[in-house]
Amino acid sequence: MKRRFVIALLALTTIISSGCVSREPIILVAEPKTPDWLMTPPINSDDLFYGVGEGNSAQASEKAALAHLSERLLVQITSQQEQRLTSISDSREYTEIQVLSSIQSKTERLPLGGYEILKQDVIAPQRTATLLTLKKSALIENLRSEVSPSLTATSEQSINTLADWAAARQQLTHLKLQQPLVTLLNQLGESEIVSTYSQRITTTELKIKDYQAEHPITVMADSSCKHFKRSLERLVLQAGFQINQSSGALIAKCQVLEDLSSAYGIHIAKADLSLSFIGKQSKVEHATALLIKSASSASESTAKAGLINALNRRIQNEDAIELLGF
Repeated sequence: MKRRFVIALLALTTIISSGCVSREPIILVAEPKTPDWLMTPPINSDDLFYGVGEGNSAQASEKAALAHLSERLLVQITSQQEQRLTSISDSREYTEIQVLSSIQSKTERLPLGGYEILKQDVIAPQRTATLLTLKKSALIENLRSEVSPSLTATSEQSINTLADWAAARQQLTHLKLQQPLVTLLNQLGESEIVSTYSQRITTTELKIKDYQAEHPITVMADSSCKHFKRSLERLVLQAGFQINQSSGALIAKCQVLEDLSSAYGIHIAKADLSLSFIGKQSKVEHATALLIKSASSASESTAKAGLINALNRRIQNEDAIELLGF
């Protein structure tokens, strides 16, 4: 009896001992918490601007915070830009269209150098949040550095040739892309730059219009191009020039390539279209060329006929500057 009691006691001691050895310490880990500043971003003051963002890394959350800062600064400026754009029939029409299509990309690249990261917390596995700030003085300096070169570049530019005209059009487009930044500078109290900017816009537009008024264009198309001569004339008018049959020249040449490629019942026709501007000294100021292709599974004649439609679509759908090679 006594022996059985000893054996049972030893067995119980062994079980208790093995249980104590295998027990592991329990470590309590606090769950990441979303910070209050991410849910309710600080309000911009007169001297400080804030942005918050989150991403799968510290770098991604920093970019998101910068995007949020830009959005808070420019949300009203973009709508103001869209309201001021009007459809008019002079040289500004294409420029305005380009401005409208580029406003969003421009505002996304608002110069925000010199910002300071206030907080950067891990809020979940592979998830980081960032709070950053930018001083008003730093923002003004960044904006001035971005806008000033455009104002200087157009201050003394004269237009004597077609190349000058194209360069002025590009400068005008670039100037108008600065409008959101100029508007923001004005809202920040830097109003003196607005008058300089407006003067540059007006001066450049007048120079462009004066050159176009003094240089009407005659559209001379080869017989093979007669089907789309009207489209070429429309292109000239949309570019801001006037058409005069006795002054100036825009020469269009079209050549349909006869060596059609054919395979598996599909015929492909090709054509070369070249446009040349002739200056006062009867030399080519500028020339550009396009290669057009048309395919048809019906016949070679159908493929060739499709070239005319393809050329017309190319002329009608492209901006004058792009089609002329500028």
